[in-house]
Amino acid sequence: MSTATRISGLYLLLAVCWIFGSDSVLTLLAQDPKALIFFSKFKGAVFVFVTSVGLYFLVRYSVRVEEKARGLVVEQNKLLEMVATNSDIDVILSSMIRLIEAQTSGIRCSVLRIEDDKLRHTIAPSLPAEYCRAVDGMPIGPETGACGTAAFTRQKEYCNDLATDPKWALVREMVLAYDLRACWSTPLLSSETGEVLGTFAIYNSKPGPPTSEQESLINLATYLGTIALEQDKAREALLESHRNLEEKVAKRTRQLEEAVSQAQAADRLKSAFLATMSHELRTPLNSIIGFTGLLLQQLPGPLNEEQKKQLTMVRNSSRHLLSLINDVLDISKIEAGQLETKREPFSARDTLLMI
Repeated sequence: MSTATRISGLYLLLAVCWIFGSDSVLTLLAQDPKALIFFSKFKGAVFVFVTSVGLYFLVRYSVRVEEKARGLVVEQNKLLEMVATNSDIDVILSSMIRLIEAQTSGIRCSVLRIEDDKLRHTIAPSLPAEYCRAVDGMPIGPETGACGTAAFTRQKEYCNDLATDPKWALVREMVLAYDLRACWSTPLLSSETGEVLGTFAIYNSKPGPPTSEQESLINLATYLGTIALEQDKAREALLESHRNLEEKVAKRTRQLEEAVSQAQAADRLKSAFLATMSHELRTPLNSIIGFTGLLLQQLPGPLNEEQKKQLTMVRNSSRHLLSLINDVLDISKIEAGQLETKREPFSARDTLLMI
């Protein structure tokens, strides 16, 4: 209800009461006709005074309510900004709980995560540490307090009297000793998968159901808590993905380095082998070339034309093969670091024509 509506309603109520009841009140207060006439003169002034006082307190109350609502919106926006900037999840949830607890007296709040179907106390700054330790690790289920039941049923669970509620049998003495009389819990469900991320709970110092204001606070905390836990889970998944990717890249890099090292070692061995075997590869070819030259000179005896032709082909092929082997061996020597260079004059023109 807006401030203008409250003020108008109060003024109308006072006006109707004054119009229909002021004369009766004056008759009861003043039996003498002269006194009645005297008091009647101030009837209007009294009405103005009474309505002014009523309107003053109403406006003052309405202003406080609106300032409180604006402050709540500002703090809510700050929390959403913290979520958007990936602030620490514990800081976000602590700020949210302090905000909720500041809105009304007599309440204490907590946020629990669900891990392996067990309750894990995450943030509960106003609850006793002994109680938090007692609850931490409890399995969720239909008879495990308000939070365990809410996580199990995926629905709100309001325990309005902890002194008699059977769900609180395990920790009843403890909660009553700490003046916890009611607990209203709601599950924090992922908007994408429907997974139960955790629970939010308000503990009240008086038994009974939540007021409309407290119900609004529960809804607000559910909204903010779900966003915060979803963002935190997404951030953890992203970090885990990065870690896995870095491990895979490091592993593949090591494997590639090992493969390159092995290939380089094998190449060095090959080059060293060829450089060492240069004499053994050249010697047979030089012998073939030398003997075919002697035969072509007809020193052992005369040759016919066909024999000359065949021997010439053998010598030319041997020289070509020797040239190829020399090139391969030179490259191997370069790779093995065994090639020796020396200066000799050469014809650039002849070299270019050969190419």
